[in-house]
Amino acid sequence: MRQLPPAHYLLKIDGYSFLSNTAEKYVSDVFEAEGYKWRLSFHPNGDKKKNVENYISLYLVIAEVDTLPPCWGVNVNFKLFVYDQIKDRYLTVQDADGAVKRFYAMKTEWGFEKLLSLESFKDPANGYLVNDSCVFGMEVFVIRNTGNWESVSLLNPPLMTNPTFRWEIREFSKLDRESYQSQAVVTLCPKGFHSQKNKSLSIYVRPSTNAFPNKAAFYVVSRVRVLDEVNGKHAERAVGGWYDFTTANSFAHYADFMSLEDLHKSSNAYILRDTLILEVDILIGSQTKVFHKKQSKPTCPLFQFDHKKVLSHQ
Repeated sequence: MRQLPPAHYLLKIDGYSFLSNTAEKYVSDVFEAEGYKWRLSFHPNGDKKKNVENYISLYLVIAEVDTLPPCWGVNVNFKLFVYDQIKDRYLTVQDADGAVKRFYAMKTEWGFEKLLSLESFKDPANGYLVNDSCVFGMEVFVIRNTGNWESVSLLNPPLMTNPTFRWEIREFSKLDRESYQSQAVVTLCPKGFHSQKNKSLSIYVRPSTNAFPNKAAFYVVSRVRVLDEVNGKHAERAVGGWYDFTTANSFAHYADFMSLEDLHKSSNAYILRDTLILEVDILIGSQTKVFHKKQSKPTCPLFQFDHKKVLSHQ
């Protein structure tokens, strides 16, 4: 039960008894919702074509199908409503799993052949039929394929003009700040950072947006290397992860890249002529392609229409 009235159509029937005694069904006027034309089909004593008895039946019918293109099809999710006039609430009826229904040339109506039992519908305590008057409603949401989609590929090697970044840091012994940054790619903390303060050389990698201009988030596997130009025993670390430029702290962490003891040990030759050389290789990078297709049929936003029809018998 809900208090909000149906968004797209209301059908009020004054004189239900007369209708049930004189007609097998009543088909509403045409109304528009979600860019299509529709009708409600109400069977006051059940759908006789389906041998339904002791129930009321209610269907949503697509109308004016001759105006639709050849091989047309409309996928929808819809709800039907029965108004409780005592509680001022609407009983909502839809498939339990919210199944999508497809309207096409051979199937132009969907609904519920056993919407409510006549016993429940006519029970005065339920409020569905008051003073021989009842109200039904409908909401429909058309599911359209917009043709918009996206593909992401992990490429090895990545499609980059220069997948290797090289940074020569001269006068390394004179570095006195906590951190240094080069071209918004690498942040170097020569004496460590946070828990690795005065313990390790800390390095943080954040690829430039120039390398991945079409996507706010992308995947990168990078390898960081501090060169030993004498022995060739370079210190290397590799890590992969998703980078999101909408998040300020999105970068690869090498807080404990190497101990300060190993860094400054003369036999390792990581610092030669007071110069440290750092390289970053982008080994794998993601490539994202976004495709857009212009819709051929204009859409109408949900809850745009609010129609009401009254059927009266004097």
